[in-house]
Parts: sequence; structure tokens; C-alpha cells
Amino acid sequence: MAYRDDRIIAVAVLDSFTVIGCNAHFAIDEPIVLRHGFFEAVAELCFITNGKKKMFGLVPSNNERAVKLDKHIGFEIVTEIPETIEDGVGTIVMVLTREAAKRWLPNHQEAA
Repeated sequence: MAYRDDRIIAVAVLDSFTVIGCNAHFAIDEPIVLRHGFFEAVAELCFITNGKKKMFGLVPSNNERAVKLDKHIGFEIVTEIPETIEDGVGTIVMVLTREAAKRWLPNHQEAA
């Protein structure tokens, strides 16, 4: 979690761990946290501490801001499942590989 003035501005939850990866859930109110080590900590937890090769995310297809941020982080779209949330709104399945996360792991380049 990242805080500002006793207010949560970002949080990440990793769950549903498998041999290969885990699911990631983000709530980021202020993207500036990406410049202050937030995603480095998330990437280290997934790829180094837990030794996973992939991080998966599910994003509502109408959340263009989240898709844009996830792409900036390095996630790629795997597929879209139509109308999983409501009429006209599906789920975008995204993946971040350990290789694509290298920039978030400056002290662990060999981890990829």
C-alpha cells in the first residue's frame, strides 16, 4: 500500500497463486506512485520473492484508463471475454511476464 496524508493512494493484492503465476489486483488513485517504487515492490514480491514467471490481471473492457496504465507497466492483452460484467462490458485478460517486468526489477536483472 502507498499512503499520502493517512490516505491510501495505491494498493496491490496478489492471489490465486499457481506454479507459474498469480493474479494481480491494483487500485491506484495517483499514478505518481509508479515513480516512487510501488510497482517495483509488487514485481519483486511476484517474480523474486515468490519465483513466479507471470502475473495476470482482469480488467473491465470499459476501463480504458486501467488498460492504458497496465500497458504502460508492461502488461499485454491476451484476450477479451465479451459481456462478463454486464451487457456490452467484457473482461480483458492481461499478462505481465517476468521478462517484460525487467525494468521494474533493476537489482534483479538476472531473474528474467
